[in-house]
Amino acid sequence: MSKSPRGYKYNRGALRWRRGGKFELNLRNSTQILWIYGNVF
Repeated sequence: MSKSPRGYKYNRGALRWRRGGKFELNLRNSTQILWIYGNVF
């Protein structure tokens, strides 16, 4: 985990994944989530 701004940007996904894996999955599969929400609501 580098402290440089560039390294932080590149490792940003990994940090988000460790903090909230489910939330990161929702962001990556935004198209599927939107499609599911469209059918549910």
